Amino acid sequence: MVKRRKTLFYNFNNKHRDYIRNCRNSAYNIAEGSIRSGKTTDNVFAFAHDIKQSRDKIHLATASTQPTAKLIIGDCDGFGLEYIFRGQCRWGKYKGNECLVIKGPDTGYREKVVLFCGAAKADSYKKFRGMTIGMWIATEIDLHHENSINEALKRQIKAHIKRLYWDLNPNSPHAPIYTKYIDLWKQKADEGTLLGGYNYQQFNIFDNPNIPEQNLKEVLSRYDDEGSVFYIRDILGHRCVAEGLIYRRFAENVSDYLVGKDELPELEYINIGVDFGGNKSNHAFVATGIDKDYKKVCALRSTSIPAPGTDVDFIVNQFRHFADGVKRDYGFVDRVYVDSAEQAIKNTMYHKTDYTVVNSIKHNILSRIRTENRIIAEKRLLIVDGENEALINGLKNAVYDEKKMNDTRLDDGTSDIDILDAFEYSWEFRLRQLLRE
Repeated sequence: MVKRRKTLFYNFNNKHRDYIRNCRNSAYNIAEGSIRSGKTTDNVFAFAHDIKQSRDKIHLATASTQPTAKLIIGDCDGFGLEYIFRGQCRWGKYKGNECLVIKGPDTGYREKVVLFCGAAKADSYKKFRGMTIGMWIATEIDLHHENSINEALKRQIKAHIKRLYWDLNPNSPHAPIYTKYIDLWKQKADEGTLLGGYNYQQFNIFDNPNIPEQNLKEVLSRYDDEGSVFYIRDILGHRCVAEGLIYRRFAENVSDYLVGKDELPELEYINIGVDFGGNKSNHAFVATGIDKDYKKVCALRSTSIPAPGTDVDFIVNQFRHFADGVKRDYGFVDRVYVDSAEQAIKNTMYHKTDYTVVNSIKHNILSRIRTENRIIAEKRLLIVDGENEALINGLKNAVYDEKKMNDTRLDDGTSDIDILDAFEYSWEFRLRQLLRE
């Protein structure tokens, strides 16, 4: 007999217990809710239990990127698959994919393979196309490309236990993830036409009994308004339509964020973000510094130039003048992150200047807006006075496009979103550190 020692200590409230129990008899398991509400831990726990019962060998774990899938599902703050199957699993490769291989007493010494894949890009599905997949666990399903979702659903047709486990933070009620999948399935379940069982639960941050009171207070303090879109979604776990000013706290208190150059902290990174304009937009350059502890985001200098009538040589010369000024006044420039959609201009900048020019990461727009609102609410944004009129105007005037199903900024020429894109390109390479995640 194998002796086992308990190493994981779960603390679920009744709402979480009910959701996990219902997973046993449901093909569609969806946990939606606030940040830090425990929804991912629930799905990982249920998914791991069902791996022990399933006769299928291959299973799938996805997130927007493969490293994110490994971090959130594989690790999960010490409650992930690699800890649940401690001593019975190893990280490896399967058909070129990152995977966790599980074999031990929990699986009856049958080998189970969990593939970890990214799913945000249009061609991400190719990583698991053609495979027969048992169960599928997905975190941040709203950030998955529709091609990935549809392919994963098709790969489960022959599964022994045909089950999916999705989690997501609330979004606009009109987002495609609801209209094409989650709400459509609920409607069919209510009508009795969806086979397999439908298990949905909405969680808020107060449903997680594992958050210390002081930590909870610190999280709540990051939000400027209990009626704001991010408070409603991140804390209360409800869907809501994004409308009005995006950065309201900044727009109403601009002077709180202005500093002199001599008031800046010691900077660990200085990067320049570049967004290229078109017929109705601007070319934008923003230099941003970040301190070594990722506590402060410092807008050092920004400029916005009308794009119509300009050519590549003009853009390169304007950029060189801007970057040389930043280097002269602040000592160095680490990297230049440019709009990855314009490879010809990017390559010209790379060859005709002395700076390291690379593609922007382009995290999804909601992640970038969320990060900006976080650093604004926490007073971690510093803007050098007299050098950033373009960026200040961009932040003050940015509004949501109420006609779009997904959260996005209104881009009709009434506000300068190019300067905001350039600003975000300059710091998004450290997005998770800035969010302190």
